[in-house]
Amino acid sequence: MLQIIADKNTFKFGLHIENISKYKFYLGLLLFLIIGMLFGALAAKGINKNFDATINDWFNSFFEFRRTSEFTNLFFSLFLSSFVFLIIISLSSFGISGIIILPILMLIKGFGTCLISGILYRDFSLSGIAFADLILLPFCVANDFIGVYISGKGMELSSHFLSSLNDISARGTVLKPKAIVFLKKLLLCVLCSAVISLAEAIFTKCFIKYFNF
Repeated sequence: MLQIIADKNTFKFGLHIENISKYKFYLGLLLFLIIGMLFGALAAKGINKNFDATINDWFNSFFEFRRTSEFTNLFFSLFLSSFVFLIIISLSSFGISGIIILPILMLIKGFGTCLISGILYRDFSLSGIAFADLILLPFCVANDFIGVYISGKGMELSSHFLSSLNDISARGTVLKPKAIVFLKKLLLCVLCSAVISLAEAIFTKCFIKYFNF
């Protein structure tokens, strides 16, 4: 009886390990995103005071563009930045370079997200916190997770490119269906980014009039 229980526990443990290994790319990329966020928060806190004028000039132009732009211009600007990011991910995925480039992209994305919000928290008090939490962070984080998802698919595709170097005969049978799946997921992510950009543009136009930096 004890042996049967041990076998069941071993089976369950092996099943859990297998489930985790299925999501290894997503978990790894999420870790890089979180590390980037931590570094971004630390950079915002410890940034040199000599850069304050540059930061203020950048933020004023950033805020003014959102305040004065027409809705359609704002939407297309937001969507274009997300779309370019997805294109960079897709180009990196079609080859073995994605294994290196995609984690770096997630690191940079996380860094940028927390650097901007950290500066708002540090320099603009309650108004900065409200602006970051209401208009910027929800949509930035949503786009970050879309990036993790499609980058995970891209890492999987890149790993198949790497495997195909050792097995030339499997290139057509393995890479083509994996590439088709990736492109379908990429299209889904583009549509999700469009929805997020639309929501961000709506929130910006509805609430930015209550902020004055």
